[in-house]
Amino acid sequence: VNGFNELVVSVELQSFAAGPVTRCITFELWDCTTNAKAVVEQELTFTGGVATGVVPVPCGSYDCITARDRLHTLRRTDEGFGIIGTQYVADFTGNPASGGDWLIGGNLNDDKWIDILDFGVYSWQYMVNATPGANTTCATPYPHADISGDGLVNTGDFTFIQANFLKGHEANCCGQPGLDEQGPLMEISVAELHRRGLGHLAVADLNHDGWVDTADVAAYLQGGRPQGADQPSRVPRPGK
Repeated sequence: VNGFNELVVSVELQSFAAGPVTRCITFELWDCTTNAKAVVEQELTFTGGVATGVVPVPCGSYDCITARDRLHTLRRTDEGFGIIGTQYVADFTGNPASGGDWLIGGNLNDDKWIDILDFGVYSWQYMVNATPGANTTCATPYPHADISGDGLVNTGDFTFIQANFLKGHEANCCGQPGLDEQGPLMEISVAELHRRGLGHLAVADLNHDGWVDTADVAAYLQGGRPQGADQPSRVPRPGK
């Protein structure tokens, strides 16, 4: 008799490098009768963006499962989760546009949205060699802005934030709310970043108007690049 259940997983990372690259995936398994959950982190090796494996999980009766790479992706829920034989089976593969559940890249701060704060983290880490490289373990600290798995933080990683901007976590299991009412941030002042202890993200204020917003994303698309951490700007913004 095993002291754990076996979870057979298939996980795909959106538009990922050829690899092999190791990433830490966080699984949450829910018991909807008691609203209890088991949280399991597992390092998986991705080749061509896909990893498979058998993950030991605490014994229990589970109705639903979510997965995320807490350094890089949003959380997804596998609606097809179930038991085959003596094993739990979960599949997080395939394009969501076609009903799949691959993990959507661009969430660099492990909150609920891909928004202007993720652009800030990307700008802070722009052209930094990812440490310790493309691979992460479950002990790798924030930030690790190499979304694509090529070992660098470059324009290829920006495309994830651009393509997935304002996307959020899928709803959690068992009817638990997945998204708060605040919603994604479209803009934040440099002064507010400093108030929150996030002054290092002010480097994303590419047009130096005292705000990190979609105008800075547009400036990036027009060739502007982060040059160094800014101090809080005194330039007023019309209407703000």
